[in-house]
Amino acid sequence: MANTIILWRHGQTDWNLERRIQGSTDIPLNQTGVTQAEYTRDALRQDPFDAVASSHLQRAAFTAATINQHHGKHHVIDERLAERVFGEIEGMTVDEVNQRFGSFEAVADIEWWDNVGVRMMAALDDLASAYPDSRVLVVSHGSAIRAVLGAIHGIPPREVTSTVNCGLTCLRRHDDGSWEVLSFNDNHHLPEELRS
Repeated sequence: MANTIILWRHGQTDWNLERRIQGSTDIPLNQTGVTQAEYTRDALRQDPFDAVASSHLQRAAFTAATINQHHGKHHVIDERLAERVFGEIEGMTVDEVNQRFGSFEAVADIEWWDNVGVRMMAALDDLASAYPDSRVLVVSHGSAIRAVLGAIHGIPPREVTSTVNCGLTCLRRHDDGSWEVLSFNDNHHLPEELRS
């Protein structure tokens, strides 16, 4: 049998709304993000899963804890599920980064995409091994999820469409260790006004 990883991006933060680079900066959800997490929790009330995992950053950990309220499953905190480290540009808007550096690739202390993909895939492989033949809900971050999809499809993560807050990407890990993307960036569980 195969493992299913239900990969969610965390709820919205003020920095998401302002298009500021968050990276490893520990930003909380805003009220919209809290409401998105609550809608997600309620949408998954009857949808069983066997374990929950998230990044240690509060925007992901809070989203995971909220979704888990109806299930009470063990919540694994794994720093490998954290957002890409953006170094000196954390807190800057995308426009400010482009004006100052020209592109993200010109930033010296940014975490390499390859590193993000390797640590994310290792974390997902470990979760699949720890919970065989199970459904595991994982809450992570936009660039981290793009790195996973880039690794699975063999394409540069920057070519992967950005994920939306509280959007679902469903993955299956087969017995041979290969990964399959079943769905991507689905936020239809949220009312229109909460889709971001």
